[in-house]
Amino acid sequence: MSSRREGRPNWFSIYPIEQLMTGAVASPDAVFLVDVGGNQGHDLARFHAQYPKPPGRLILQDLPKIISSVERVGIEKIPYSFLNPQPIKGARAYCFRAIFHDWPDRICQKILMNTVSAMKPGYSSVIIIDFVLPDTNVPRMQAAMDIQMMSIGAGVERSEQQWRELLLNAGLEIIGIWNVSPNMESIIEAVKVADTE
Repeated sequence: MSSRREGRPNWFSIYPIEQLMTGAVASPDAVFLVDVGGNQGHDLARFHAQYPKPPGRLILQDLPKIISSVERVGIEKIPYSFLNPQPIKGARAYCFRAIFHDWPDRICQKILMNTVSAMKPGYSSVIIIDFVLPDTNVPRMQAAMDIQMMSIGAGVERSEQQWRELLLNAGLEIIGIWNVSPNMESIIEAVKVADTE
């Protein structure tokens, strides 16, 4: 995972992170960012290096066998399988990097609905770092990745319309998509549908 991202910008240098910082509850008990399925915590470690005093706790979640070997300063570790209800309630953001392309829609909806149930209305966001394909003329690399994901586990690289439908079916609405290159992952931010009405 880390080698795939070597030399590429961090998601929080593309996404306007000040949006999350502004209005975040700054207290020792508050949770600022939960990296769901964050593996060894590479993204959170980079985030903590750039923002050593975030407005709340940074939490890394992954399977027990993965997370047991992680040692990261300033980051809490909580074993978790995202097919279970999300135990961290009311975080400012729940971050998923390269998670949903591994799964078909029905599994993604379960993961998302587990997260939606933990979100604080008017406060929490879901941040997804994954490819957002164009509806036509998909670049060769992303088209090949889509075929690869389909062949190894019923996963899929999704277009913007597919992302919108997937998230809406889980009770989320996209409020922004950021990208600097078609050959890189995009950053999608979504909130509960009720938050946008």
